[in-house]
Amino acid sequence: MKLAVWNVERLPSRPRRDRVLAVIESVAADVWILTETRAGFTPGTDYKGFCSGTPDEPERAGEVWAAIWSRYPMDKLGPTSDAARSVAALIQPPTGAPLLVYATVLPWVGSQWRGRPGRGGEAFGAALDAQAADWLRLKDEHPAAELCVAGDLNQDLSDHHYYGSTAGRQQLICALESAGLRSMTAYPTDPVRAVAPDRASIDHICVPRISRRWRDDALVVWPQRPAPDRLLSDHYGVATMSTEILRPITPLAPGAEHLIPVDDEELIRLR
Repeated sequence: MKLAVWNVERLPSRPRRDRVLAVIESVAADVWILTETRAGFTPGTDYKGFCSGTPDEPERAGEVWAAIWSRYPMDKLGPTSDAARSVAALIQPPTGAPLLVYATVLPWVGSQWRGRPGRGGEAFGAALDAQAADWLRLKDEHPAAELCVAGDLNQDLSDHHYYGSTAGRQQLICALESAGLRSMTAYPTDPVRAVAPDRASIDHICVPRISRRWRDDALVVWPQRPAPDRLLSDHYGVATMSTEILRPITPLAPGAEHLIPVDDEELIRLR
């Protein structure tokens, strides 16, 4: 299963949408988390999608903050505590545990949230607290699923400052830890740093700390250049691939060999 996240910067024109769609088709992810997108913009006819609600900024008519698109069966969950900026869905891949995806955009530096000022990171912290409560609630409601929080979190998790604040970084780290999550796109596995040493990911893919489903060495980033391609977006896109694990067990029959999917995301080799 390939999962990708990309802030597509509002898709303001048909030429921009066509260029973005060409990249999406080349990445060929099974699950897309798109942010600053449009409800009618789809990665392809074989995807099913759910979007966040009416944006909390009136000038963004026709746009949505976050959307989840999946080639696999998917049911919408909700509502979230921040319906304008986030959406949650339960995806059933062909093998392994269900994937509980929470897609979101957190307030950027200086922006307000529900009347909370951006000054001092107040808006960011308040929105993060509300959404982090969603993560814990959804985990309790769907204990068999793996939670994945992804989107434009507007905060680096780097070893050097790029975007956000020191306080915001610590708040985000604590919220992820409380939910048993880690960011694959944080230092030292941040794929943006690999192509742009003076930058860092603010679009994150956060997965369970104890999961063996997700591979850090499978992270890819586009474009492969020191700055985003402004003909596409002002953000990098990031994708990762899940893996299935093989482990030996007691033979069932001499000479027999089968691959059997099981619920703990492993494939058991029977000999």
